Amino acid sequence: MKNLMTSALALTALTLGSQALAGSAGPAVVEPAMVAPASQAHDWSGWYGDAYVGHWLSGGIAGNYGGVNLGYNLSNGAGGIYGGEIGLFYDPSATLTSFSISARAGMNISDNTLGFARIGLGHDVAPAATYYSLGLGLQYAFGNDMYARGEYVYSGVIPAPGNSSSLRLGIGWEF
Repeated sequence: MKNLMTSALALTALTLGSQALAGSAGPAVVEPAMVAPASQAHDWSGWYGDAYVGHWLSGGIAGNYGGVNLGYNLSNGAGGIYGGEIGLFYDPSATLTSFSISARAGMNISDNTLGFARIGLGHDVAPAATYYSLGLGLQYAFGNDMYARGEYVYSGVIPAPGNSSSLRLGIGWEF
């Protein structure tokens, strides 16, 4: 009986030991590391429209002006955009009314901020003159469809000498 009891204890110990070894012999279970979600940059592609006010800095023109833009951006998939816009412009102090067409290119500076450059041609209706414009600016998205825009614009009359610069601030919507 003593032999039977010793054998039963030995068999139990051997069974429990082999189960413990079998459990530890398998691959170690590793919990996946907690990864912070990747930040998502604002998608600037698609249609947009904005209204702005501006102030002349030079060129012998004094006062403020306003205008609107309508444009479309395409994304290059790497945080950059390119596109174009048409604009209407009115300056009551110089009685200037004009329209313009511009090409734009930009790059995400941060998740919600776009830096851009713009080059365009425009035509003043009264008094009649054709001009070019160069702009550098920033846009900041306030969610999926609203943004603020600031831009420095340098303009020159074609072919007569004469140039001006101004600052524009606006608010816009993407749709």
